[in-house]
Amino acid sequence: MRAVRALLFSLAAFLSSVIAIRAEKPSPGSGGTQLSFKIPKGYEVGQESVSPDGRFAILYPLREEDAPQDYPPNLLVRLEPYAVVATLGEGEGHPQSARRELLARWNGNSVVAIWLAAKWGSADLWIYELENDKVKRVHPVFQEARKYFDRDFRQRFLKKYPKESDNFTFVSEENEEGGAQEIEFKGRTLSLNLFADNKPNLAGGPHWTAALRAVWDLDQAKFTKVDFRPGKIEVRGAPCWESEFRYDDRTTASKRRKAQALAAGRGVLWIGSRDFRRIYQIDPATWSVLQETEAPGIPWAAVWTGDIVRFTLGEGPDDDRYLRSLDPARGFREDRIACPDLTGSYLSFDGSHLYLSQWYKRRILKLDAAGNILRAIDVGAEICGHTFADGMIYVLRGVETPDEDWRIARLDPRQETPEVMDLAVVPFACRSLAFDGANFWTNHRAANEIISFALPA
Repeated sequence: MRAVRALLFSLAAFLSSVIAIRAEKPSPGSGGTQLSFKIPKGYEVGQESVSPDGRFAILYPLREEDAPQDYPPNLLVRLEPYAVVATLGEGEGHPQSARRELLARWNGNSVVAIWLAAKWGSADLWIYELENDKVKRVHPVFQEARKYFDRDFRQRFLKKYPKESDNFTFVSEENEEGGAQEIEFKGRTLSLNLFADNKPNLAGGPHWTAALRAVWDLDQAKFTKVDFRPGKIEVRGAPCWESEFRYDDRTTASKRRKAQALAAGRGVLWIGSRDFRRIYQIDPATWSVLQETEAPGIPWAAVWTGDIVRFTLGEGPDDDRYLRSLDPARGFREDRIACPDLTGSYLSFDGSHLYLSQWYKRRILKLDAAGNILRAIDVGAEICGHTFADGMIYVLRGVETPDEDWRIARLDPRQETPEVMDLAVVPFACRSLAFDGANFWTNHRAANEIISFALPA
């Protein structure tokens, strides 16, 4: 018999900028007066990057949804009279609010720390010293700090696990949780706190971490204090496929490793294991594994499209997101479509188009066959799953922290500006949403359960 945990949701109603300065727009603190300088076409001034005296700033290439992804470089400029002080980075431009974005922190009006903020944390850091409106010195702080991590990673980790990826990632969240600022000026010094992880996406296998607390002296142009702390090397649980899924009288469970991706179609479920990078085809009547496939990435989301299963897969050290297709008879196809900004998670399908949600941007994107954005639907909250049922989009929305507060809501995509209506409270930390034609399915990942439910009439 099919084991289903009946969920009775209590219905409850809920109520559900970065400002950029552009050419010929009011300047910071100008009271609405027009800027007397002109910046190059295709650029904007990042207000958060402006020096305290308003003389210097970073220029960002303008971001266009349908523009090619090769942007002109970011520039450190003097605003008035306009002059380029330095070309930043390695010539690769980063628009504001992009997945990889240059940020700035000034120490007075002549010293600025500029770092490249990536998905997990900082990817580079320089300190620019200015004198007479020109660059006096560039301090390659991140490059020097990375040497400590590289040496430890090679000697302690890669020698023992030579087949592992030779990449690791700097993670800001670990510093934030410990209350430490990643960078902080103190007079003519910069305090630096870095944490590195070879698998911040929680993938299985050998796991390495390390932390560094250091002080960079601007006058000596070097670290004067260094506290490097190697972390313990651990192996995250070895696969145990026989006990991956469990059945009992109450519910169904993804035992030992948390199920993430979930799709329903033709009487079967497709479940993706985030930790093992495996896809399982499951018979929900017997909870037997009908098929097992290795995924070419971390399976974050899935949707059945009638003959194939489409997945959002995370690849590489930055967990870049791509759309891939799984043919049940032949395995993963060669197609590989980059998600917008290489971000995105959950998927749904309206019979013609894929819909991809972006968790932190709180929106669902309608995509064409090439992955281009046709439409964006604002959901008004973080999104942890969505699916189509009877022409409507049902979405799991809410906030992850601090208490995993989620609701299931409904919207009509045929409306020009859909109204999002909350239907019920979800009393657990849900991930993914699928509809099999009769019931909804979701993962209670923290409890290792896969749950089927029907909404109250």
